[in-house]
Amino acid sequence: MSISESDDIYDCVIIGGGASGLACAISTARTYPKANILVMDRNPELGRKILASGNGKCNIDNVNAMHFEDVTTFFKSLGVIFTEPDSDGRVYPLSRQASTIRDACSKELQRLGVKIKLCAEVKAVRIVDSSTTYEIDIHDIAYIKKGKGEKERFVKADVQGEETLYQIRTQAIVIATGGKAGPQFGCLGDGLDFAKSLGLEIIHTQPALCPLIYDDRSYNNYEKLAGVRAMGQVNLVRDGHVIYTEFGEIQFTKSGISGICIFNVSNRYQQGDKLVLDLAPSMTEPAIGALLKDKKVAGLEGIVHARVAALIYDMIGSKKAYEPLAKLVKSITIGIKGTSGWGDAQVTRGGVQMSEVLSDTFESVHHKGLYILGETLDYAGDSGGYNLDFAIYSGIVAGCHILKKDNKC
Repeated sequence: MSISESDDIYDCVIIGGGASGLACAISTARTYPKANILVMDRNPELGRKILASGNGKCNIDNVNAMHFEDVTTFFKSLGVIFTEPDSDGRVYPLSRQASTIRDACSKELQRLGVKIKLCAEVKAVRIVDSSTTYEIDIHDIAYIKKGKGEKERFVKADVQGEETLYQIRTQAIVIATGGKAGPQFGCLGDGLDFAKSLGLEIIHTQPALCPLIYDDRSYNNYEKLAGVRAMGQVNLVRDGHVIYTEFGEIQFTKSGISGICIFNVSNRYQQGDKLVLDLAPSMTEPAIGALLKDKKVAGLEGIVHARVAALIYDMIGSKKAYEPLAKLVKSITIGIKGTSGWGDAQVTRGGVQMSEVLSDTFESVHHKGLYILGETLDYAGDSGGYNLDFAIYSGIVAGCHILKKDNKC
């Protein structure tokens, strides 16, 4: 490995060109028009995870989110128009294209003269010059474009030879790399490593807003339901007590259980927890038993999905044990081995401890000029726009303060 020094010195360097990083760059450049600002991202394009959010439609915020007004006002200033909120409060760009959000940010960065460096992998961050300057080691990544149209993708090239690093310096540094969720979008958790190297406390991370995986016993019982979708109530049970409840569409897969309601449950899951499903939440257990006994319904098939009914019959061993059948409809217990992997996760649970930053600026409490944003922090909201709301807000707020000595926006 060889290292070449650079004369490049910036007022502010933002590591990460995702939601929080782009918002921060725009906010900083608007607040300090003469500042020399650089945004770096390891990907060959900005906002790769933004482009994938909301299945490509970008659920940018939620009317019930804490910072809804700040975030939507910010994007309206970029010329973005929003849909009316849906029944769950979710808001999208009117175009229903995530590219609208990313492109609006890119155009504003260009107008403001913010420098962009793509395919730049940060290897290390350190403090120099008596805590007044940050030095960053960078390695350029080579990518190969493959596929066409919707199948177009960039693949990291296999480059032979010695890795060459170069260094830049900055008065302020922003870690906006996200967490570990979505490694296919370049989210590898490196920002957490940088923060740890600077002495910040990191809360243990795990995938969240993702499917849950059956334990071995439950797999043997429920893998045959793969492909079934059912509306129901999901109860997260810990040490015999229900600690959280969600209602929505439950999706059974070959390896586990999925759906938005399950994603929100995964945000609270701990090892050893179980799920108890109520597949007829609008009915009581006695009512179900009476309907079956009085033959006022065509068996369980008239209450739940036919494949679920078949499984329950098998588990009970009878079609006439009405009370046990009714009880199982209301309380199917599923053992969980854990969450699915990082590639399936929408967000990261854990990260830089929130107490490591000032709540009104997102600046480190230990190091002046160091800012931690978005999913790099220990914040994981529910599905529906809450995580983008927090990430973008953190960028907007930090940008107002990064280069202001009195820290008053």
